[in-house]
Amino acid sequence: MIKGQLGFGALLRRYRVRAGLTQAALASEAGLSLRGISDLERGLRRVPYPTTVKRLVATLGLGVAEQAALWAAKRTPPDYAEEDTPPLHNLPAGLNSFVGRELELARLVDRLGTARLLTLIGAGGVGKTRLALQVGNRLLGQFPHGIWLVELASLSDPNMVPNAVAAALAIRERDRAPLTKMLVDALRDKHLLLLLDNCEHVLEGSAALVHELLRSCANVTILATSREPLRISGELRWPVQPLALSVAAAPGDPSQASEAVQLFVERARAVDPDFGLSDEIQEVVTEVCTRLDGLPLAIELAAARIRSIPVRALLQQLQTTGGLPLLSGGPRDAPARQRTLRATITWSYELLDPDEQTLFRRLAPFRGCTVEAVASVCVKAPEGPRSKVLDLPSLALDTTAGLASLVDKSLLHVEEDAHGVAWYVMLETVREFALVQLECSLEAAAVWRRHAWYYLRLAEQSDATQQGVREDVFVNRLEREHGNFRAALDWCQDHGYAEASLRLAIALLWFWGVRGHITDGRTRLESLLARFPLRAHSGPRAAVQARALDAAGRLAAFQGDFVAATSLEQQSLDLARTLNDIERICDALEGLALVARECGDYDAARRYLDEFLAKSRTLAASDELTNPAIIARLATGLTALGELAHEDGNDQLAMSLLEEGRSLWFKIGDSTLVAQSDIQLGVVAHDAGDYDRARKRMALGLTRLEQSHDRQGLAIALAHAAHVAIGQRDFSAAYRDLRRGLRINQEIGGLAGIAFVLVRFAFLASAEGQPARALRLAGAAAALRQQAETPLSKVSQQRLDEQLAAAREALGPLAEAAVTEGSALSLDSAIAETLATAPPEPAIRGPADLETLTPRERQVAALIGRGYSNRRVAVGLVVGEATVATHVQHVLAKLGLQSRAQIAVWSAQHGLLDEPRIETAADHLALRRT
Repeated sequence: MIKGQLGFGALLRRYRVRAGLTQAALASEAGLSLRGISDLERGLRRVPYPTTVKRLVATLGLGVAEQAALWAAKRTPPDYAEEDTPPLHNLPAGLNSFVGRELELARLVDRLGTARLLTLIGAGGVGKTRLALQVGNRLLGQFPHGIWLVELASLSDPNMVPNAVAAALAIRERDRAPLTKMLVDALRDKHLLLLLDNCEHVLEGSAALVHELLRSCANVTILATSREPLRISGELRWPVQPLALSVAAAPGDPSQASEAVQLFVERARAVDPDFGLSDEIQEVVTEVCTRLDGLPLAIELAAARIRSIPVRALLQQLQTTGGLPLLSGGPRDAPARQRTLRATITWSYELLDPDEQTLFRRLAPFRGCTVEAVASVCVKAPEGPRSKVLDLPSLALDTTAGLASLVDKSLLHVEEDAHGVAWYVMLETVREFALVQLECSLEAAAVWRRHAWYYLRLAEQSDATQQGVREDVFVNRLEREHGNFRAALDWCQDHGYAEASLRLAIALLWFWGVRGHITDGRTRLESLLARFPLRAHSGPRAAVQARALDAAGRLAAFQGDFVAATSLEQQSLDLARTLNDIERICDALEGLALVARECGDYDAARRYLDEFLAKSRTLAASDELTNPAIIARLATGLTALGELAHEDGNDQLAMSLLEEGRSLWFKIGDSTLVAQSDIQLGVVAHDAGDYDRARKRMALGLTRLEQSHDRQGLAIALAHAAHVAIGQRDFSAAYRDLRRGLRINQEIGGLAGIAFVLVRFAFLASAEGQPARALRLAGAAAALRQQAETPLSKVSQQRLDEQLAAAREALGPLAEAAVTEGSALSLDSAIAETLATAPPEPAIRGPADLETLTPRERQVAALIGRGYSNRRVAVGLVVGEATVATHVQHVLAKLGLQSRAQIAVWSAQHGLLDEPRIETAADHLALRRT
């Protein structure tokens, strides 16, 4: 074979790349295997079958000369053992196995068929060098003039990069010609791959040489590794991520575990051949790898300790002391920077300029951050009256540019949310290093104070309406920031900032409720109250304490712990009375009324709300109804009393109070609360049997809520609208409203909200005559409430049981099994079952005979014929109101009617109004005795 002539694999690769085909595409079109194509191009198969060559020629559309060259290369394999032929590569032999990244390897090999410069970019210890070497090994045989590794880590002068390349290629300097020109001349006609490893500290020299080689040497391909890109034309940047931490795998089987766990097991068995992977140990190893961010270097260093530290103890040390002190003692033959993880990160840190180093360490408190947060905490001079407390020198760099630079240098990585907002995150191991650097500076206290102050302001301003965004969007933002809120709370609590920590916890109350962080919020609030006992019952600090007690009481009520809730709210009330703080008194009274109402003590709830309303009216009178905050408090009291009157059966009073509250919400222009009042008025009208009024109120409220940012309020309103639709047997409308409400709650992410809608789906299924489905959905909802730690109160559970009484009666002994089956459903399975099929349109039948109805249903029809509301029917029959509603639905279904008014007409036509009158429980008992 003529020296320099390409072998079969190299020719095939050249023709394939020219045709614009990947290996997979060529294999598919030629009817060959991907492995076969790969082996041919890599030189692992040097003499292919004639039929294979024919298929390749046809698929690639080769000309006569090209076909001849390919057939000649098949008949005459290249003789790389000629005496004057240089070695094909200088890649080191692997001393241990390469684990994982199979898909990434295949993609890299494929991309190097078209890209001439590919840079592997990633953090220190992420495995760039090992990945590059593995790619080189996969490509052996595809570059006739070899694959050459050039190690740049030991260089300190960027001008020495050409010298390192020349040394690796055995090119000797001659005369006084510039070394770069010598390299270009030597490689101009060569077909080879250069692996430039660790370019980050000699970027200028690396970029200059690579530019010249790519411009002048058409068949030179370069694979570089660096912690930041070379930034030259034609560069394909390939971010190298940590190893995968999760996989759908069989426990105890390392071959089926995640890549990170597989690597840990491989390296652990190198020092302890008996290391086993039981189900329990696999969970511990997975947690270890998670704590180490999936970084291969960190995992290898940790696994090397297994002989002296059991894996459970290793995890405990990582949890208590962090990873950096523990992760040392790498192989002596490894570069110094890779013998400890700290040294690896230090290598990157020392390449930063002073302002970048300052920005890097000031980012340490963040658990992910936005550009706005970084600018406020780390870069800009503080604003406002607290500047002395928060004093910190500003940085002479643009925030976005500074963050981009740290991303380029692999000390940060950036994500983008669904709304295009950039979110910057440090690996936890990198963050530990940054924290050490911050603590060693003189800025630590000021940076942490500014971090806490920023998140306090964010929480106290966390009103989606004020922010001008949809509530679910804003709640998702707060969820993403939750780690920062926790960090700020921890730091304030640890450093004695009582008022700031309590205010932050109070401001997060609504978010904790919406997103189901009830236990976390209550635990933190009670911990703060214990940490900062009140020493003086006066001043701003005491007012904050009263608010904190009220917040803790409400979280306890959410969890159904009404004893603790009552105690906390009473403490808040007593302190507020001492302060003569009417606003705090009203808050505590409202909280106590909520607890009493949930416990079914309507008399106590009414007493609390009457006092609440009296104090609100006093404030309103002195203010002459000009202050929106006072008007809102008065409207709140009226609304709460109206809801209580409705629950207690006094619908006329409920309507009056709710209308008065609505007029006040309208006065201050709060369209969201006006809409919620309309929805509540619709519910009362429906339960009173005025379906036409209920439908109009619901439509009005929904229209207003559609135009607001209150997504959670809209979801609740849709559930109430579905309740009205079910009462009118418009099952399609009910399904449509509930489905939309469910989707909104999924977007917001609140399990309690999803459970609320699932229960209404259960009511719909029961009304449709699907008792098993109804109880399954009720069981799924109960499991979600348990998961969210927001159980129903005794009163609410009783109402739910009444609504589903007909379904339980229909299933009999199988009812409990259906509930249990539903409680075992996952969230996704429960939602999938709920939305599987839309309900059929109800069939309209002609008038039925009296025998169609059960005796109880005849009684219900008779009482409706006399104009009784469901509540009055319930009193007369000594049953729950929900049970009456179910019977009404059954009557409508059996008679083929559409409304209560039609039932009244039918009752008169069939003589039901002449049956014995039942107006009280005594009448009912007398009738039963006869």
